[in-house]
Amino acid sequence: MGKRAAAAAPAVAAWKRQRGTGPRSKVNTIIAALRDTSLASEATAAAREMLAAGAVSALSSVIENRHGMQETISGHIKEVLEDISERLSKQVEEAKEARATTEADLELQKAQLQQSQDELQEAKATIEAKETVLQAAKTTLKETEQATAASASQMRTLTKEKDSLEKEQEKYKDLNDNSFKVLLEKGPDAGANEKETKTICDKLMREITKLSAEPALLASAPAVLLKRAEDRKGFDVHVLGSMQSILAARLDDIAGKLEANATSIAALEPEASSRKEAGEKAQAEKDAAQAELDAAQRAADEKKASLNKAQNTVEGTTAALDERSSAITTALQEVEAFGDVLACHNFLASRSSVVPEELPAEPEEVKAETAKGEPAETAVAA
Repeated sequence: MGKRAAAAAPAVAAWKRQRGTGPRSKVNTIIAALRDTSLASEATAAAREMLAAGAVSALSSVIENRHGMQETISGHIKEVLEDISERLSKQVEEAKEARATTEADLELQKAQLQQSQDELQEAKATIEAKETVLQAAKTTLKETEQATAASASQMRTLTKEKDSLEKEQEKYKDLNDNSFKVLLEKGPDAGANEKETKTICDKLMREITKLSAEPALLASAPAVLLKRAEDRKGFDVHVLGSMQSILAARLDDIAGKLEANATSIAALEPEASSRKEAGEKAQAEKDAAQAELDAAQRAADEKKASLNKAQNTVEGTTAALDERSSAITTALQEVEAFGDVLACHNFLASRSSVVPEELPAEPEEVKAETAKGEPAETAVAA
């Protein structure tokens, strides 16, 4: 587990590794920095490699023994190192500017998030208001439907009554015209034969019986009806007159009921028409309220989607802000770490000694690093 974790950890730059405190260790640190291509500078890679190659000779000598050309190389090395340092410092400022921009973006996005939340609440309030309107419209529609149904029921009852009265009117007109009057005029000759005449008379008497005629009239009427007109006497005329009065009264009663029925229908028709119009209006208002509620719900769905998007944006920017802060920390650490490289050069450039120091022998661990592929110039240990 430990080996896998070590393998996964990012490699530390060679110039950051602890190499000791001696001059050669400092020279190796400078050489490693010059050869680190991740450290940007104006100098080309070839120029930096040339300076790295000459760093041991240029920086290992004390100032009293240093040749002008060594000073020149040391000066060029210093320029490159200072350029790298300035660029690293600039990266800190750029990281801070990026964080400031991200912070400003985050504040704006938070304001937009709050606006989205407010708009969603407003959309929900609108839905509640539209639901109230719709419920009221449904209640009104139900009431108008009930009123319309009541009017329709009344109209059906009146129409049914009218049809029944008209049918009964036709029946009694037929009895009066085709039974009573025929028997009144023709007597026994009302039918084609005696049997048919009796049938006509019996049919008439059945209906007269239903009209609550007096028993005496019912008893004497058939014989009177079957007499010839010239054979009828005073009592017979009285019987026939009574029968005619009964039929006329029945027709008058039916006519009166038809008139009352027509009056009721005429009075109901405007009310039924008004209720129908009210029902159509209530249906239209209900449909409009439903459409407005549907539109409000769609708008709320859009607001919710916008809110989710705003939340995701804020979360993403918050994560980006954390990354910007980490980038600043990393950049500051790079500046601080590279300060040690500058300190190494300052130390070496100003190192003075009356007795010149000889280059120490190359230690075994540096040889091992050389075998791994590092340049020979950097393999000088303290």
